Order: sequence, then C-alpha cells, then structure tokens
Amino acid sequence: GPFARLFRLKIDRTMSTAWRQSKALVLVAALTAMAITILNLAPLAALAIGSLRSEEQWGLGAFRSLGTALDFAPVMLNSWAFALGTTAVSLVLGVSLAFLTSRTDLPATGFVRGSVLAAFVSPPWLLAMAYVFLASPNAGLINQIADAWFGVKPLNVQSLGGMIAVSSLQVMSFSLIRD
Repeated sequence: GPFARLFRLKIDRTMSTAWRQSKALVLVAALTAMAITILNLAPLAALAIGSLRSEEQWGLGAFRSLGTALDFAPVMLNSWAFALGTTAVSLVLGVSLAFLTSRTDLPATGFVRGSVLAAFVSPPWLLAMAYVFLASPNAGLINQIADAWFGVKPLNVQSLGGMIAVSSLQVMSFSLIRD
C-alpha cells in the first residue's frame, strides 16, 4: 500500500562507487565505535555494580570500609606520589626536549623526534618489560654487569623512583608531540 511505499528504502542504481564506499566506511566506523563502547562500558558497569553490592546487600559499605581502613592510606599516598612524580618528570623532560628541538640548533633533531614518536606509538607494557629486563634489581642486565664489575646494583625499576622514571619516558612523548 501507500505506507509501504513511503517507508521503503530505495537503492539508487546510479549511485557512484565512491559514495557507496564512503557509506560502507561510515558503517564500519560506527560499528567499531559501538564495539569499543560496549567492550569498555560493560566491565566498568560490572565494577560499579560490584562495588555497590556487598554480602547480599546494596550500599556504600565497601567504600566506607575502604576509607576507614588504615592500610589504605599508604597505598593512596604511593599512588598520588607516582602520578604526580610521573607528571612532573615527564613534563620537564617533554618541555625541555620540545624547546631544544624547536627553538635551538640541536643536532640530530630528526632522531630525537623519531625516538619520541617511537615511544608514543609503542605499547607501555613493552617499555616496562624492556626496563625490567635491563634494570631489574636481581636479574637486570645492567645490574648484573655493574655487580660483576663494581659489586653494586645501582638500578631498581621496581621501586617508586624507578617506576616514575620508566613511566615518565613513556608519558613525556605526549608533551613533545606537536603539529
């Protein structure tokens, strides 16, 4: 009937190939965005619901006990120290390198920019594993060599300072990337 014709989708046979390809690209992008949203929101929703339910009852009891637990304060202080330390060190490194590469006649500027780009695109776990292999207190290659030659193990990437140093090398690329 007339309603069926009104709501029926018509496919134009003269539609250009580029238009069909761009519609397909938009469809793929929309489906990808939906999948990413669902895959991120589902675990977050499960965490939120799980944090509000404890021992067969709903409420904020878990948050109350977390705030009053004495063991929680050092963890929170370490987290803040790590976050603020990483931010401060990475900003100093990134802004310094940005100034040196853009405002001075630094040799090998292309190498510095390429190295920063490599740090930007490489996954953080790869950098962390590399530094564990190099500077772990007992098994790190640099510490083994220093221990054999000098009898000391100078580096520890598993300490708060070591974690800040390694994370800063990854994060500083955000403050240097430009254009």
